[in-house]
Amino acid sequence: MSAYEHAVAWVTERLEGVDPSYRRDVELTTRELTARSGLRARFLELFALVALALRLRSRARTGDRREQIWHQGAYIGSVVLVLALAAGAWASAERTAEALMLIGAAGLTASVVLGMRGNRLAAALLAAAGGAAHIGADASAVGSGAFATACIAAVAGLIAGTPPRASGRVTALAIGASSLAGLPLAVAGAGDAAVVAGTLTVVASLVLLALGWFDPRLAAAATALIFTRLLATGLDELGQALAVLSRDGGGLLLVRWALMSTGVVVAWLATNRSIRRTSRL
Repeated sequence: MSAYEHAVAWVTERLEGVDPSYRRDVELTTRELTARSGLRARFLELFALVALALRLRSRARTGDRREQIWHQGAYIGSVVLVLALAAGAWASAERTAEALMLIGAAGLTASVVLGMRGNRLAAALLAAAGGAAHIGADASAVGSGAFATACIAAVAGLIAGTPPRASGRVTALAIGASSLAGLPLAVAGAGDAAVVAGTLTVVASLVLLALGWFDPRLAAAATALIFTRLLATGLDELGQALAVLSRDGGGLLLVRWALMSTGVVVAWLATNRSIRRTSRL
């Protein structure tokens, strides 16, 4: 069996809400359609199969109920946010090597693992404790206010959101371990926890928004992330921008705030559009 056939089999095994015969039919049909196709056609067919899997997963786990889509999206966004904060905390911990920062980073990483496993209250407690430990190690650091605001938003999302189906232990551990990406970022010179977390939040928002075209929960997660980014840094930047405008007419911060605000609206509209598309599947 070729790598492409393995990929098709792996994706079709993860089609949720359908019986085994449907999965088998989809796998055979996909392989037959691309038996004599080139690499580009196979890639497009595999992409369409992944899109189908995302749509079916959303329907199976939410029943196309709007409130469930938003609740699960908020929870997913909060877990991703904690992951970004953990990466930022590891970046700062590598730079300073303070014990309290290391404890904070470890707590945030453990929160991600528990969040993936569906233990939302334990994940929220660890996220709060890890964030407090990290900020307590150096409360005067640049961006500590934005980091604290993001932690509060993440804890609130974990408590208020609804966990999707719990991930497997290996998957949860692997995703939690990905927060250690903050260590090489620190070596590369990015030791500011707020900057690392903010950058990863923006990247994750764009990825989730793209995938959210097929799974509205992911678009809802992107909406939550962009709003948190706006809440953590945008409101403070708005005040700076207005002060700068009144003094010398500079508008860069104002433009940046406007872009983040527009991003929230775009993500919200994309979520609702994705909900309508998925409900028609």
